[in-house]
Amino acid sequence: MGVFSFPALKRVYISHLEENLRQEALLIGEVVREKLPDEKAIQNLALLAARDTGARVTIVDQQGSVLGDSEKDPRQMENHGQRPEIKEALAGKTGVAQRFSSTLGYQMLYVAVPVESSGEVKAVVRMSLPLNEVAKLQWYLALILLISFLMAGGAGIFAGIVLARRLTAPLCEMTEVVEDMASGNLERRVYYHEDDVIGKLAKSFNRMADTLAAKMRQISDVTNRLKTVLNTTGNGFLLINGAGKVEYANPAFVRIFRIPPDTSLLGRNYLEVAGCYELARIVEAVISSKKPQSREITLYGRGEQVLAVQGVPVLDEGDFLKGVLLVVNDITQLKRLEQVRKDFVADVSHELKTPITVIRGFAETILEEPENTEAVTEFSRIIYNEAGRMEKIIKNLLDLSKLETGNVQLKREPLSLRSIAEEAGRFLKQKHDFFLELQGDGVAMVDYDLFLQVFLNLFDNAIKYSRPPARIEVSFEENKSKVFVKVKDEGIGIPERELPRVFERFYRVDKARSRKTGGTGLGLAIVKHIIELHGGEVGVQSRLGQGSVFYFTVPTMLPCGQNG
Repeated sequence: MGVFSFPALKRVYISHLEENLRQEALLIGEVVREKLPDEKAIQNLALLAARDTGARVTIVDQQGSVLGDSEKDPRQMENHGQRPEIKEALAGKTGVAQRFSSTLGYQMLYVAVPVESSGEVKAVVRMSLPLNEVAKLQWYLALILLISFLMAGGAGIFAGIVLARRLTAPLCEMTEVVEDMASGNLERRVYYHEDDVIGKLAKSFNRMADTLAAKMRQISDVTNRLKTVLNTTGNGFLLINGAGKVEYANPAFVRIFRIPPDTSLLGRNYLEVAGCYELARIVEAVISSKKPQSREITLYGRGEQVLAVQGVPVLDEGDFLKGVLLVVNDITQLKRLEQVRKDFVADVSHELKTPITVIRGFAETILEEPENTEAVTEFSRIIYNEAGRMEKIIKNLLDLSKLETGNVQLKREPLSLRSIAEEAGRFLKQKHDFFLELQGDGVAMVDYDLFLQVFLNLFDNAIKYSRPPARIEVSFEENKSKVFVKVKDEGIGIPERELPRVFERFYRVDKARSRKTGGTGLGLAIVKHIIELHGGEVGVQSRLGQGSVFYFTVPTMLPCGQNG
């Protein structure tokens, strides 16, 4: 063991020498930076530093020329730029090298450090020491170690016999406790009360066992709570691994997919368990994108059961996909209630259409009577205007009902969206004073009448909420797959908290202004449904007092499987 420690001791000693030389060289370098380029001052510095440190000191410039040396005349010395340690220092690093000196007959240790100024190496300070003392130290240590090992060997044998007996008993007990804990008994402890290393180890072991038992109880509590939630929730959960095998399915999932309760699901393919190929599309989308995917699917073989399915990727720390979690919610009843609501709105709107038309007709007739008093004329005008507003609401409700139920036959054809916007602008300029600026164009597969309604509603909305004359800017950007349209106004803007609600039916930012201008609160809802019916997306950006930007996208080509 002592023999093997000699090289290590030598390395430690040399490493210590290197660090001392490096620190000395760094201190000398600070002085050199101030002396440059005074060669005489640098030579005096080299002599003074060598006398203080006992090492040879050499100072070279950035071209490798010797500026000062403690043992030779620098003017008679060759260029040192190619010396290994000097090259490293010129590169901005600490250079270290060992070479045999034929003049002195022993190894020399060289340490060189850069002297930098303004981020550039201006000079190098190199210090060197002979390594003959290391060999002497090595043999001296060998002798000491040999004597120490001989003395310690006898004592060690004796002490080993005594300590072995003392250590064996508690260690054997610890081994038994570990085996007990591995088998699940976390209540077992080590009983050893001596205040020695083994005693400290025993105490640490017992603390570890206490902590482990507490953590296991916490994990068990969390697991039980999570199990209770998953067993009682109305949402179905299905966890599948990377091979598509079921790892977990909660009772709600079994109930939603009408799987017999006693069926074993673990390890089976999820398609075999659920019997729904729509799930495969969601799982494939999650696997390919590694992002959550949401979709509504309808199981026509089960009485048109409608399910909201969300697929979530299960990733490890390295972003590697380990599986997919499917969360399923049966929304059949909600869809039926929504359909009842839509049918009710459509029926009521249809039933109100005729009497409202009659009321407006009679009010118009009364207004035309020349013998009316001022009060009768005023009241008749109010009835006529309000009946007109109700008629507009009913028309919008009927249009919205058709869009929501999909009861609209799209007549798609490739049309210039700019030309449709121009037509909407010409129509509205008959009633309103506003400026319309159009930039660019885009051709998309759209229904002319419906998109005319889109631009009419967006322009009308901008006019109502802007100071006259309103200014509307419309831009069109087309790429290979879609056209991006922005409608910008300079109106009153929309509070940030209200932005998610602007496309809701009957929502109005300024109810008083909307009522005054005849707004129904249905225009933007109709826009949203028309855009989505064409396979596009709609949104809004706005700040209060800074106007609004309504934007939407529409595909330039028909989705696969659709026609005009």
